[in-house]
Amino acid sequence: MRQLAARLAQAWKSRFGLPVLAALLGIAWLAFALGSLDLTPIKNSEGYLMRSEHSLLSREFYFGPRPFVTSLMYKLYGSTEAGAVRGQLVFSTVAWLTLTVALGRGIRRPALRLVHTLVFPSIMAWWNVMGWNMVMRAESTTFSWFALWCAALVSYCQKPGRTRATLLALASFFLCFTRDSLPLLVGPVVGLLLVIEGWRARRASELHARRWSPAWSRFAILTSALVVTAALQFATSQSVIHPQFRTRHEFPLVNVIIRRVLPKPEVRKWFAERGMPVHLEILKWKKQWASGSDFAIFEKKKYGKFRTWVREEGKYTYLGYLAAHPGKAIKSAFAARRAIFATNLEYYTGKPPARFPFQLLDFAYPLVSPALALLVALALVLRCRTRQLSLTTIAFAATVPLVFVNGFFVFHMDAMEVERHALLGMVALQVAAYAMLLDAYAARPASRPSVSSGSARP
Repeated sequence: MRQLAARLAQAWKSRFGLPVLAALLGIAWLAFALGSLDLTPIKNSEGYLMRSEHSLLSREFYFGPRPFVTSLMYKLYGSTEAGAVRGQLVFSTVAWLTLTVALGRGIRRPALRLVHTLVFPSIMAWWNVMGWNMVMRAESTTFSWFALWCAALVSYCQKPGRTRATLLALASFFLCFTRDSLPLLVGPVVGLLLVIEGWRARRASELHARRWSPAWSRFAILTSALVVTAALQFATSQSVIHPQFRTRHEFPLVNVIIRRVLPKPEVRKWFAERGMPVHLEILKWKKQWASGSDFAIFEKKKYGKFRTWVREEGKYTYLGYLAAHPGKAIKSAFAARRAIFATNLEYYTGKPPARFPFQLLDFAYPLVSPALALLVALALVLRCRTRQLSLTTIAFAATVPLVFVNGFFVFHMDAMEVERHALLGMVALQVAAYAMLLDAYAARPASRPSVSSGSARP
């Protein structure tokens, strides 16, 4: 018995122990979920499943009214509702366990690594994440690609290399095309890594009297990914193939105008002075929704000038309004903070099963509030102020304020379903705070490359 225990302990300490345990957990979780949970598909009207039937070579697949990655995943799942539910469940399990392994590799103590491996995957069973696997919308895909992006980010920060840079570039690309707002989060974080890599590459070139170093290769890979992502994001969002919209911003912006601009005379006047058509027919839409009367505001000729203004000038005028009134913009977003960081969307997913572990997780995870996650990030950064900041801490410390920025713009750029559109924010804060805590207290010294001293091998 002692010999067996010793062998198990030795296996756990090896590089294969963590992935094997994670795989066993994944198999057990899938067996439980597939065998005992109600996996009836919850339909929606956003057309992801329908668009998944288009050819990968067609423009309709990429230039639809929603980003294409969810439809791509549904195509891989067979373009059926039942296949989508099972596919989303399996993909979610693989993604979150991949992040578990990536984070666990940086934990020095075997006992703590075991606790992490058994506890952290519970996030994929939290109904605010798990419940979306049955819904035919983009949320499950977004959560899964976010977990894979975090795993690639952690792996790259622990040991930068060309292969890991490529994986981070791919994860960044696919995550950005799950929701139009996510480039506001992904782009700056990867951009910060680019600045660090550029500095390292230049310093390595000076120290070793050579023009090229491995850091330049990583820099080139990540830069190319950002450029391609930005170009395709702009192209697909500004040339939508749809009978009613030509750009993706039209529908949400019309909702913002008729819900937040038209009802307020002083705001309405500000927009009218900058070219927004305001006449009696438009004023009748106050406090309604853009989808009302069978999308009449996008169909009838009498709204033509208004539609043209929204498409060509509306977005920039609205951004100008937010910039000109920062106090009002921040105050209104702060008042909606419960919607921006919602943790219970049973309206879409149904109630969590009244059994273990769902009830416990539904109580525990909301205790990690946005304020607590922000305080953790600040405390860890200040703690390391006189020390060497690891690349992992830098990346996730940057993620925390960017989540708030992302939530701010999600709230202001769409007046409809803010809770669902900003759903990733709360989970992102929880993961970022957890990753920084692990990095501060459990990481191997070798996995903490110094930015200030350039101790990581370029």
